[in-house]
Amino acid sequence: METVTAPSMRVATGKPPFTRPRHVSPTGDGRGVSEGVRDDAGRLVADFVLQRLREWGMERVYGYPGDGINGLLGAFDRAKGEPEFIQTRHEEMAAFMACAHAKFTGEVGCCVATSGPGAVHLLNGLYDAKLDHQPVVAVVGQQKRLSLGSHYQQEIALQQLFADVSEYCQMVSHPAQARHVIDRAFKTALTTRGVATIIIPNDVQEEEAQP
Repeated sequence: METVTAPSMRVATGKPPFTRPRHVSPTGDGRGVSEGVRDDAGRLVADFVLQRLREWGMERVYGYPGDGINGLLGAFDRAKGEPEFIQTRHEEMAAFMACAHAKFTGEVGCCVATSGPGAVHLLNGLYDAKLDHQPVVAVVGQQKRLSLGSHYQQEIALQQLFADVSEYCQMVSHPAQARHVIDRAFKTALTTRGVATIIIPNDVQEEEAQP
């Protein structure tokens, strides 16, 4: 498997290149995680998602609240600022700020938005990242799985919507998918210097984590 190494822009900050999540093995399969690093019992998928973002080096996530990410917003509150949720004026600004974060730090930028129109608003900022070859991971909410395909309120085919702007786009349809989808998204964003999109239905966010 290829080695994932962040671009050399981080030299300007005096920090070493970021190579893989803290406490995580090079294969990304969870082997090698230090004993006592975490306690997954009773936690939700949303909590695990934020933990995994933190392990990939994310200290802040740019976004705007919405019903489609209520589970993630609750997890941000429980995370006590690790990572920090930076609320922007709207989703488009969140994507531009994530791209700017990548440009000025050499790290992966991360943004989050709700489903429907909120997800659509990300596109301008994500295309900025795509065309400027900046690694950005977007985490997007979606309507609950039971309602998909029924023309439910604000339901959009998000995988088709983000297909062109993203080097990797996948929906987490089961709690056990969360780990490898997140890891694959970050590896793809870093190795291709592009956009990776993670779609998480709101009912999956609130299920018990299966890391």
